[in-house]
Amino acid sequence: MALLGFSWRAGLQVALTVATGSWLNHYLKSLFQRPRPTNDVLMHYGGWSFPSAHAALSALTMGCLVLLILRTKWPTKYRHPLATLAVVFALLIGFSRLYVGAHFLSDVIGGWALGITVVAFFDALFHRFLPYQVRSVQRAKRRRPRPRSNRPWARRY
Repeated sequence: MALLGFSWRAGLQVALTVATGSWLNHYLKSLFQRPRPTNDVLMHYGGWSFPSAHAALSALTMGCLVLLILRTKWPTKYRHPLATLAVVFALLIGFSRLYVGAHFLSDVIGGWALGITVVAFFDALFHRFLPYQVRSVQRAKRRRPRPRSNRPWARRY
């Protein structure tokens, strides 16, 4: 995050969002204990089905990425296509879970809903209590030297 020009608060927000969403997904799977589909298209999957962990984590990570991309000072011609690409990537991950027969549609939608809810919660929380500004990734402009004082006793040689 720091190499891309984001603040430590942005990194903290992403880390807490993904960790909390992952924990919630694990907790909800053990709470609902919904079995997976019986028609294994490509291979057999173990564990519980609802909500889809792949869909939830893709919504968590791509949601955080979209927020960070849209808050940068990059030109709009770069921000919007990158944000759209991140959303499409998250959608494709969810649909891949349907294609391989690992989840029902409601599992994937539940995973996306969980991910988006956690991203929105932490975004509102950080916006309220730890606001941050996203710097531009461009090189920092050189500072002009301070003008010298016109008082002869204050000049530095």
